[in-house]
Amino acid sequence: MSEEHGSRHTISLKERARLARRAAYQRAKEARAKDPRVLALKEAAKKKRKEIYQELKAKRKAERKVEKKEDEKRRTEARDETRKANFGELMKLVKKGAGGAAHEPEETSAREIPTAGPPELRLVASNTPRKRSGEKRPALRLVEKDGGTEATEE
Repeated sequence: MSEEHGSRHTISLKERARLARRAAYQRAKEARAKDPRVLALKEAAKKKRKEIYQELKAKRKAERKVEKKEDEKRRTEARDETRKANFGELMKLVKKGAGGAAHEPEETSAREIPTAGPPELRLVASNTPRKRSGEKRPALRLVEKDGGTEATEE
């Protein structure tokens, strides 16, 4: 029979048992929701999860910090190697152009260094602070007088 005839519809024993189980489940659910012991257990579990999350977060942060330091160290070493190689090449050019007398970069300021090389080349040094580190180290540039090519050590 259909549910349209609800008043005349008789409920089978199976259906009545199902409804009784459902009602018992709902009553138990409401009782658990109000039970102080269950609420205390839920709160304790919540605190425990939060503590575990905070510990994990701190551990990840520390790992990222260590990785970042190692990465920065690798990048610095690679950059220094590149600069060292470029500086060596630049100094060869300076020695060639200056007739073998290379100037020490620490002795230079923001001025041109006279060279005995080809008249179209000049070596420029400046003691401007570096962008990232802020330290003062000379930056050398080999510049053509017409503004063409540049070799820079910064």
